[in-house]
Amino acid sequence: MPFQYADADMIPELRRIWADAFPQDGAEEIESFISHAMGRYKCAVWTQDGNPVSMTFLLPAVLESVSAGSLRLVYIYAAATLSEHRGQGIFGRLLTQVHERLNAEGTDACFLHPASQGLFDYYGRYGYQPFFRVVTENYPGGFAARTKAKNENHISYNIADKRNLLLKDHPAWVRWGDDLVNMAAGNAVGSGGAVVVNDGGMAICEPAGDKLFVREWLCGSGYEDGLMAEVSERFPGRDVILRRPAKENEATKSEYFGMIYPLNRKIAERLKTTGDDIPYMGLAFD
Repeated sequence: MPFQYADADMIPELRRIWADAFPQDGAEEIESFISHAMGRYKCAVWTQDGNPVSMTFLLPAVLESVSAGSLRLVYIYAAATLSEHRGQGIFGRLLTQVHERLNAEGTDACFLHPASQGLFDYYGRYGYQPFFRVVTENYPGGFAARTKAKNENHISYNIADKRNLLLKDHPAWVRWGDDLVNMAAGNAVGSGGAVVVNDGGMAICEPAGDKLFVREWLCGSGYEDGLMAEVSERFPGRDVILRRPAKENEATKSEYFGMIYPLNRKIAERLKTTGDDIPYMGLAFD
């Protein structure tokens, strides 16, 4: 059968597909994710002559929404096809089979982060709709110099719990599994970045050339300057690019970051008004 879920014997082929599709990722990075994911999450593959030629990992999450309630999500991640098999519609067939299987298994919707406008268009052909939004802001390196970091001895935070607490009042947001939040945090630290946490917020930071990229900035009102001061103190002089949830009045300031595909009509109806809540995805492992 061309469509199936991967087993441990297919790991070498999965590494090959990943390295072929995402040459910017190093062997250690690829191995780290695959070794963590296999046995925890499903990886859907399309095979030819018994060998995988296309794949996507399926990562579980939950949409916490005031208007739609809690929905069971699956994140489409590391979607890739070997270069010699592209242009044949293979991944489209794989994705369609994934939708049918997940719907039968009780998943409510799939979601993903397209890396380019072309991919927004591509996934739109399969029924995905722009849904999740984010605000991206830029700050010069000296921005936080006006506010001194408090340098308090903060308690040790559970990063996943802290994230959930900071997002709990947002009208629509993705609750990732604890291990995936911790993986994103670990990836940031491993790249030379840091997870900066204080009583009012958290920032997952990664170097981006001579700048600092804050993959996720979550901060309560009144704590922004203090958190920026702590980030700036940790990475002095660097310009900062940060992504954060949009506030209630920032629909026009925000940009689409992720797409969603409801797996049945009932869920599609429940999601109709959720887009007005400016849904936030957050961690995308992009």
